[in-house]
Amino acid sequence: MTDVLLRWKNDPGKVCLLIEGARQIGKTYIIDEFARSNYDYYAHLDFAINPEYAAIFDGSLETKDVLNKLSGYFPAFRAEKGRSMIFLDEIQRCPDARAALKPLAIDGTVDVVASGSLLGLNYGNRFQLPVGYEHKVSMKSMDFEEFLWAFGISEQYIAEIRDCIRMRIPLEESVLKRMEHFFTQYMLTGGMPKAILTLFATNSLGAVRDVQQDILNGYRGDVMQYAPVPIKTKVAKCFDSIPAQLSRRSKKFRFTDVENRKNVGVREYEDALEWLFDAGIISFCRNMTQPAQPLMFNIRDGAFKVYMNDTGLLMCMLGQGPAMGILNEDRSVNEGAAAENIVGEMLSKNGYPLLYYEKKGKMEIDFILDPVNTLTAVEVKSGSGKISPSMETLKKSVGGIGRWIMFENSNIFVDAAGTEHYPIFCAAFIDSMYEVLDVKMFPPI
Repeated sequence: MTDVLLRWKNDPGKVCLLIEGARQIGKTYIIDEFARSNYDYYAHLDFAINPEYAAIFDGSLETKDVLNKLSGYFPAFRAEKGRSMIFLDEIQRCPDARAALKPLAIDGTVDVVASGSLLGLNYGNRFQLPVGYEHKVSMKSMDFEEFLWAFGISEQYIAEIRDCIRMRIPLEESVLKRMEHFFTQYMLTGGMPKAILTLFATNSLGAVRDVQQDILNGYRGDVMQYAPVPIKTKVAKCFDSIPAQLSRRSKKFRFTDVENRKNVGVREYEDALEWLFDAGIISFCRNMTQPAQPLMFNIRDGAFKVYMNDTGLLMCMLGQGPAMGILNEDRSVNEGAAAENIVGEMLSKNGYPLLYYEKKGKMEIDFILDPVNTLTAVEVKSGSGKISPSMETLKKSVGGIGRWIMFENSNIFVDAAGTEHYPIFCAAFIDSMYEVLDVKMFPPI
């Protein structure tokens, strides 16, 4: 995220930057550190801690009027181009501050970053988005590579792992064991900064789970506070049903399991699930009618899986038994719920839309990707088996798929049929599996 902030700061044509994401993923810390390191004059307006800052945006939203009222709260602040930044934290609590992004962007004297965890969920119909005057970036919890950095693993060490992935050659056994150890910790801890800091401080799974439970309770509190009254109960029930949904062999979201009701479908729960998605808590993995390009044109409405955006929180929701199974290097517990969720999480954090292919009674492919125009079938094997009947069936029945990838409990190798096998943690480095081409729009003059 620091790289994103630096690119934004150095863009001469920039507008206001809006960073959205779930609660407690570290948005405030990263933006605050960036501002203090890169600007001479800085004002941090946290509308959650200091709701009185909303008065700055009462009445006129002209930049000169906003800056004049801002000086009453931050007398040392100066508005100088390239040297001054305003951070509007938890901006969803002050819709008028969101509206002020347009005049602030047009004026351009002060750089403005805003952040929010429930953007758009409680503005109602009275608020008009400043389209064209804000650049929105989604932020998620720390990924596995960032987790390794936090533990002091060097970029050079990771680069050597990436080289093995790129060339499809096995890792040294000591490297494989070390990465598997860190990956187990990551699955249980997740990417929430407070959970990781607690792991550092205590080395206690129990202490980490206490932090995770607090975060989950915070999510449930947000549902009760911000979700529209007609869907509050449905949002809470959908959220609490996720561990059971992922613990079945077929992880397709079943609406009948949410409240143990019959004859219910997507219409009853669509708004509730979209609320959880907009809050940054879950991701959808959508079903495809066929694994063909363009992928987004082949999505089947009403059929999908739901993954937690942070697998550590899922592990807390699953309970202590599955966590102990993971510690004992058994990722097949609960029908591989954690293994499939974390691969989905890592693919999503690498920017891939989550899609799967199912042909009822015959096959189910966990993920279908289309990186650099190379249609790819991806399977996750949480047990010890290295054969996927679904993948073998798909190979015989569908053309056009260029690569076949399995994430499993193994080293890196390519089998006789051309299927690529990788340890599950390698999903975090899937960008190293493809060569990204720099396509020029126009020939040189």
